[in-house]
Amino acid sequence: MSTSITELKAQLGLNIPRTHSETDPAVVLELFKGFTQIKNRYADLRPPQVRGSDAIRNDARKLFETLGPTLWPDLDKEASIPSWLSCPSGDFDQQRQSRRFYSNSIHRGL
Repeated sequence: MSTSITELKAQLGLNIPRTHSETDPAVVLELFKGFTQIKNRYADLRPPQVRGSDAIRNDARKLFETLGPTLWPDLDKEASIPSWLSCPSGDFDQQRQSRRFYSNSIHRGL
């Protein structure tokens, strides 16, 4: 079963729209740019080829390693949470409990 964009964003702790604008934070623009480059590079592949592609997996991993520290920053308790990590419900306590941190290997799935 494939994962929807909405489910993937929730798993990653991201609250970003499907489309972007030039006013989005630079890291969000870079994320969309990276997604687009990966999508365009492998656009000719069929779904079974995409699912089994080590090349796509490696490209996604490189994008994650490049942007991960900025997307999921380690912040002290007093720092504000970046807008792209905002909890849609606005529940600040729930958001703090569900935060992902790039420095945490468990959060990165390692």
